[in-house]
This record gives sequence, structure tokens and C-alpha cells, in this order.
Amino acid sequence: TFKLNLFIKHFRITADKDETFELVSKAERKLGFRFTLSGEAFLYFYLLIAGHRIRSGTLITIRQKSEPDPSYHEAASAILEELCRDMISGNISDYESEMLALILQSLEIGENISITEETIQKLIPENINNFSSRLLAELEEADKNLYYLDHEAERIINLSAAALVLRLKNNIPHWHDDWGENLINDEENSFIKKIIINLIDSELGLKADCSDIQNLLFHFKAAAIKSSSYRKDKIRSIIFCFEGIGLASYLYSIVKREIKEIDVIESTAVYKFDQKYLDKINIDLVISTFQISNIKTPLVLVSLPLDKEKLQKDILQQISEIKQNRKGFYLHSEKAQDRENFLPVDSVLSFIQDFVVFESDKPSDIGKTIKMISQNLNGRIKSPKTLEKSFLKREELGPLLLEEYKIRMLHCKSSSVIRPCGGIIRYRKEDKNREKGIIFLAAPDPCPEDIRKMLSEITISAIENRKFRDSLLNDDISGIRKKLLSVYSSLL
Repeated sequence: TFKLNLFIKHFRITADKDETFELVSKAERKLGFRFTLSGEAFLYFYLLIAGHRIRSGTLITIRQKSEPDPSYHEAASAILEELCRDMISGNISDYESEMLALILQSLEIGENISITEETIQKLIPENINNFSSRLLAELEEADKNLYYLDHEAERIINLSAAALVLRLKNNIPHWHDDWGENLINDEENSFIKKIIINLIDSELGLKADCSDIQNLLFHFKAAAIKSSSYRKDKIRSIIFCFEGIGLASYLYSIVKREIKEIDVIESTAVYKFDQKYLDKINIDLVISTFQISNIKTPLVLVSLPLDKEKLQKDILQQISEIKQNRKGFYLHSEKAQDRENFLPVDSVLSFIQDFVVFESDKPSDIGKTIKMISQNLNGRIKSPKTLEKSFLKREELGPLLLEEYKIRMLHCKSSSVIRPCGGIIRYRKEDKNREKGIIFLAAPDPCPEDIRKMLSEITISAIENRKFRDSLLNDDISGIRKKLLSVYSSLL
């Protein structure tokens, strides 16, 4: 607000200057963070104009495209009440409050004053919640360097991304002048800028330009550690499950997102578990859905049905013990991580072409569902009865439920499978208290590693990619196949 005061003096603004200036400060105190100078200036001039507009009787009479968070509504109502206390009697229009709340939520964030992590999480929509981690992954893949953000930086970047989305969706303007030109035009930052803009386009479906993402870029550059050695402070982990298709991929997504102290080197199937393999790729911790007795590497055993809180507690306890037993951290050879990531084109295209959609009014007994699937995969399997038994055998280990998305995963390896296949069962009658659909995947047994990776990519995308989930649950088969091709495009 000090810089804003200088800015106001520069423009020789006198009418309502002090009162409006104090309202900007009040908004920041109430919300728990400071806006950037651009954000403060935008809010200041909006409040000046809104005051004159309301005084003249020209009130907003339409509802906005986006619904602001209730906490912003509360702040907006308090500010408007003070702004208009000598202008009008009675209640302020809900439309006025909604517009100001939307502006408050869309302003660029400079720094956190007192907002809690819990509050920040509520303000970040699901599709933006992992924006910072996706950005890191994109950068690591693009320039082969390692990037690291602490939790505070991740939260601010995700919150800034959420504000940017609101500005773009609602055509809310912003001002930057030329104070970021040197940063934007620098070669390295130009590279990061392109990654951010492409990510906003591919993940959020919005078009942004250089000026739109300046604030995101500043936050990222200020907080990110770019290095080839920061992983020395992380625990190298591998995840095992019976087949390596469904549950291992689900665990991989959870651990990667929730536990920052861990590097998940691989999520795979049971056949790889021996000490020689673990030593070869320098694994510190094994996470497994079944008991392994012949290894010396520390183990976290995952019980089903999955309890995320218990899993996190058990992993953190093992991390603590591993750190205590070490004399010091060391950097593992990155060569151990170099694995072939590309998938065979013919297998992927065949899987996409074979992908099927079944529709039903409502969920039925899982046994009946498995029987229906097995009887409708003609040409891809030898024996429906054998496939049915394979699915049921896998389900005996416990169901795999993506609870937050209300999707169930059915998967198995079976000697009956001629070529890998998959599909979605979705329900015509929506019910918020039950699952929305079932994704099913069937692999041959034995299953080649590239086929396992191909199928596990479906599980990962169902967890991490909102657009993919929406496509599976809503699109026709043509739309789903296009989305599947998009999922696999970087692996071909």
C-alpha cells in the first residue's frame, strides 16, 4: 500500500483518496494477503468509480458468470457497506456485492499475511489444485533439470493461478505497464513463460498472453529452486501392487501429491520385487500392497480398503527412521532413473480403437457387472469365464475406489486376454451418493512392461486429469478416443 500511495500522489488524485485508500488496506487485512501493486491499483480505481456510480444511482443489475467464494462475499459486503454508508439507506444490491467479490478473488496476490493453508485450499478449485506440481513436471520434462517449490510457494502459485482463471473467464482487466518486460524477454524466462501459457491452455482451456502470466512467473522465479541435486534430500521410493496397473498407479498419484519428501522412482507389478533390483536403482523405501519378507529395504505395507491418513502417517514414520539411520544424505545417480518411456504405437492405437462405453441406469452388484464386461469383449479375449474369474480374483484383494471423484476402477491380468482392452461403464441417472462410473482395464498374463505402463496411464490420468475424467463420463466414443490419443501423445 506504500507504493500505491506514491502512485496515487503521482496522479494527483484528491477526491475520496484517503477513504478509498483505507478500504484497499481493509480488504487486504480481511482476506489475509496483500495484493500486488497492479491489484491494489485496480481495486482502488474500481472503488472510486463504484462510489461515483452508486452515488448517481447507476447500480449493477445482472449476475456475473462466475460465483465467488463466500469469504470474498463477506469481505465485499463489509467494504461496500463502508463505501456507501453516506450515499444510500438500506441494503446494498447483491449484484454489487457479487461483482466486488469477484474482483477481489481475481486480483493478483503479492504475499501471504495471515491466511491459513486450510483457507487457501478452499479457495483453489479442483482443476487448479495441482497446477504448481504439473508446472514443475512440465519444466522437468522440457529442460531435463529438477525444480523444487516449498509448500508455501506451491499454495501461492496455485492461488495465483485460480485468480488468473477468474480474470480470463470474466474478462476482468489488469494493468502492468512495462515493469516486467526485462523478465519476460529474458531467454530462460521466455521458455518458462511458454510452458505456463501452454499449461493454462491444455489443462484449463484458456488463452493467456505474456502480461497475463507475469505475476505467476514472478512468484515461480522467486521461489523455485532449479538444480540437478535437490533430490538428495528426498527418499527414493518404489510402489508395488499385484499387477501394477490400477492400485500402484493410484498410490503413485497420492504419494506424489501428498508427500513432498518422497521421490517415487517407479510404480510397478509384483514380479520386480527382489533386493538386487532395489539396490540397482537405489531404492530407500518400498510401498507395497502385499507383504514382502525377503528384502532388507524398509517397507510400508498398504492395507485395503485404502486409508489415506494411515498411509501418510506410516510413510512419514518410515521417512523419519530412514533419515535418523543415515549419516548424511547422498545424491543417487540419475542414470538409474533413465527408463524407456515410449509406448508401441500399434498397441496404443489398437487399445484406443477397442475402448468401449457401456451405459446403465444405475450401479448393480459388482459380480453381475464383471460378468457383463467379460461377455462383451468379443475378439479381444478367449474365454469370458476365465476373464470373469481373473477380475473376481483381483477384487478379492479389495476394491479400488477413487472416492473424491466417485469412480471405481476394475482391473486384472488374465490368460484369457488376447490384446489389452478397457472401457467405461457410466450411469444415466445421476445420484450424488453413489459412484458415477466404473473404469475397467484388462491386460494379458504375462503382461509386457510397455502394456502395463500403457494401462496404468489410464489410472493416473483418471486421478490427475479433470478433462479426461469429464470426457469418460460425458463424451461420446469419438470424443473419448480423441482424449485418449491426447493422453498418450507424449508417450508415442
